[in-house]
Amino acid sequence: MERSEIESFSKLAGLFTSQLRIRIVDLLLNGPMMVNKIVMELKEPQAVISKQLGILKDAGIVGCYPQGRCRQYEIPHPEQTRKLIKKFSELLKTIENQN
Repeated sequence: MERSEIESFSKLAGLFTSQLRIRIVDLLLNGPMMVNKIVMELKEPQAVISKQLGILKDAGIVGCYPQGRCRQYEIPHPEQTRKLIKKFSELLKTIENQN
C-alpha cells in the first residue's frame, strides 16, 4: 500500500472506533432519517448525536439534506457500506475462532 492509501484507510477505519457512530450507520442503513428520530431511536442527547453525525458527514459516510427546518440524514453509498460492515464482521468472527 502507498502512504496516502494507508492514511486514507486509517481515517476510514477510525470512524468505526465509536460504538455510537456504528449504531448511527447501522440505523441509517435502514433508510433516511431526521435527526430527531435518530435521537429517539438511540436514546442519546441530541448534541451527542449531532456531533457524531457531523463526523460521519465530514468523512462522506453520511449525507445530510434539509427538510424544512430539520435535517435528514442518509447513507449515500448503502451497498458499499453494507459490504464494509460485512467484511468487518467476517474478520471479527475469524479472529474470535482462532482463540
